[in-house]
Amino acid sequence: MKAKKWIALVLALCMACTMAACDGGGNSSSSGSSTASGDSSVAEESSAAETSDTAEGDGEVYRVRLSMASMMTIPAESEMQKVEDAINAYIHEELGITHMEMDLEILSRPDYEANMSMALASGEKYDIISATNLNTFVTNGYMSDLTPYVDKELAGAVGVLPEDWIRSGTIGGKVYSVPCYKGQVLSWKYIFDKDVYGDATDWSQVNSLETLE
Repeated sequence: MKAKKWIALVLALCMACTMAACDGGGNSSSSGSSTASGDSSVAEESSAAETSDTAEGDGEVYRVRLSMASMMTIPAESEMQKVEDAINAYIHEELGITHMEMDLEILSRPDYEANMSMALASGEKYDIISATNLNTFVTNGYMSDLTPYVDKELAGAVGVLPEDWIRSGTIGGKVYSVPCYKGQVLSWKYIFDKDVYGDATDWSQVNSLETLE
């Protein structure tokens, strides 16, 4: 159970990444898993998470596999490794969790869209993923019920969402995903031709569409 709670915590940390989790194809030996729709995140409760509790006692490290899509240029493997190392340093040193670490994977959006459903259907294992069709993933048995974690491990993630947004990850009264609130992570900018506007406007006072007028 510690492993399940830890993965829920990782999900909360990764919410800005548009994440979700799964057991790779609804394996009958699994207790289930979770995934996200579109821009949402979830955490897994798969048999792999169950076995990681035993691994903790044996001193082994369970690697949480996190796969995400990016609309930007995909960084070199060496650069992704630096990010992965920084995340794991935080997990080990700041959170004090030494029996788990993250395995980070970043793919282009087209590759992600084309490959993820097939990977899950073939039984490939992921812990946290970015999913594209919540209803289909629930129907196919790729997801876990996150309802028990919403007011506990996921409370911080759910707390930054606008009211009722959690409903977009809810099916049949059960929460299967936590939407990504992009308002927390995207930096919006105004772009203008300085040669046209010059110094006629005090741009430090422009912080909304209303003040732009």
